[in-house]
Amino acid sequence: MYKLLIVDDEPLVQIGVKSMLNWADYEIEVIGSAANGKQALDIIESNMPDLVITDIKMPIMDGLELTKHCIDNFEKPPVFIILTSYEEFELAKRAIKYNVIDYLIKLELDDNTLKESIEKALIKVKKNYEEKENVQNIPEGDIMAHIFEEKFFVKLLYNLFENEEQIKMQLDDLKLDLSGDRFLAGFCEISGNNEDILSNEQILNQYICTLNMVKEIAIKYLKCFIISLDYKHFVIICCFEKGQIENINELVYTSLEKISFMISKYFNVQIKIGIGNSYDKLKSIDGSFEEARYCLNSSVNEEKILFYSDLKKTSYLEETFDISFFKADLMKAFEEYNTEEIYIIFSQIIKVFNEQPNKHLQALDCACNLLYLCLNLLPDGESCISKIFSNEIDGYKSIYSKKNIEQIVCWVGLLRDKLYEYLEERKKDYKHNIITHVKKYINDHLEDKLSLNEIASLYSISPSYLSALFKKYCEIGFSEYITQMKVNKAKELLLKENYKVYEVSNMLGFESAFYFSKVFKKVTGYSPKEYTQKQA
Repeated sequence: MYKLLIVDDEPLVQIGVKSMLNWADYEIEVIGSAANGKQALDIIESNMPDLVITDIKMPIMDGLELTKHCIDNFEKPPVFIILTSYEEFELAKRAIKYNVIDYLIKLELDDNTLKESIEKALIKVKKNYEEKENVQNIPEGDIMAHIFEEKFFVKLLYNLFENEEQIKMQLDDLKLDLSGDRFLAGFCEISGNNEDILSNEQILNQYICTLNMVKEIAIKYLKCFIISLDYKHFVIICCFEKGQIENINELVYTSLEKISFMISKYFNVQIKIGIGNSYDKLKSIDGSFEEARYCLNSSVNEEKILFYSDLKKTSYLEETFDISFFKADLMKAFEEYNTEEIYIIFSQIIKVFNEQPNKHLQALDCACNLLYLCLNLLPDGESCISKIFSNEIDGYKSIYSKKNIEQIVCWVGLLRDKLYEYLEERKKDYKHNIITHVKKYINDHLEDKLSLNEIASLYSISPSYLSALFKKYCEIGFSEYITQMKVNKAKELLLKENYKVYEVSNMLGFESAFYFSKVFKKVTGYSPKEYTQKQA
């Protein structure tokens, strides 16, 4: 069990936070509470918790002093979540320097907000344990769901779905509501006034806090989703109903202006946003995303919110590199850890850059797209890409400082070469992990009508590749595995739960009791009735 300490000088807040979630569901034990930082420090020193939720303003020792003391004096300090109010945001900004994982506004605190923050903090806690034990574990549960959600949005933004039906299927599985009559994307860039004095880790933490606040504020004004690209850029996807269509630009501008103002006020960072045109199909959101990027990258004025529809421009296609030909192949190569194909595609893109040496801005945008794909398609993309560019002062953010095609080509070449080495080392483990997770998904959804296409789409791999992996690593076909697992579950339901044959058939998604009996006998050699009599 992970250990949690709650620190607040208001007893009602202590009780409220403690009762808001069923902590056992998260494998968390609340080991105590404290009324100030000094009391909390005594508990931390004697019984080091993994997580601390602390008020920012308390007598004797406040939350920031407590956090700073732990960071400065403990080799593995707890992960901190700060409780604050709107008027205390000047204090909250200082928490960025102490690597606080999240802040929560007291007046808006509810179980969903706390749940999201705890899940995020647990990722950090688990990472700390992995580093301590030098063990690499694949995250499960909600963390895996988050990874699949990120992959879904990458495929959506880069137009890698074959049709609307495929999109709908994944939306249903991920339980995401992107319904609407018009859709648009905004490309957002964060720049801090203090980045020159912060470490990369502090800048990353500043980005996380900023992004969290953007999410909290944005949903009050817009039906939208926020997708992180790297620790400088994020995308906002907005959905609009029929009654909003005539005033989309006005609604978006007003909402984003409020968000930008509050972020500037509380975190002293600036957000610049390019907005693409709206489209009537969700599948067309990639066009709005491209326009939003072009809009932002082409800007030469001080405006913070820019609309593609307002730009004075020539042909959009003439100003951009068309890498759409590479997208699907690159995605597939990443899914299959096909290192040779990845190397070839990157080399082809470098060749295109070299053939058009005057298109620096367009090459930069293309290189950033490659960066976003790598960060989101690799299971541990942030860690991997950071290591590749660890010798650069700004890490992988160094791409934004490249001034000509030659520098961009060098950057992409380094990414290509190091990715090849990295993926070669992990190719075998990755394939085993895919099978492990697919098996788990099948076993958790035996009541559904499972299909190769649906599960392959869920895990963002091709059906033929998933089928080939099953035959290689399971010595049994995909369909055969599902049948075997359903029959095993049927045995359990028939014997231990005393369900009728037709009930088991319905529970396990068979089209009829007759068909279920036929499949059961093919696998076991007995009809369901004969099997129960034999086991009696």
